[in-house]
Amino acid sequence: MAFEEGVHEMTCPKCGQRHRVKWSRLPVRDRSTVHCQRCHTVMYNRESVRDYGQATAIDD
Repeated sequence: MAFEEGVHEMTCPKCGQRHRVKWSRLPVRDRSTVHCQRCHTVMYNRESVRDYGQATAIDD
C-alpha cells in the first residue's frame, strides 16, 4: 500500500468557519474527530482509513 496524504477543506455547519485539515492514510480503519476552531462543534466524527489532524481556521 502506498503512503498517501493530503488536505481537505471543511466548513463548520454551526458557525460557517472554513478550515483546512491535513490527513494521512492509515492501514486500518480508526475513528477520527475534527472540531471547529471557533465554536468547537464536531465537524467530522466517524471511522475512516484517513487520520485527520487538527483543523486550521481559514480567515476570509
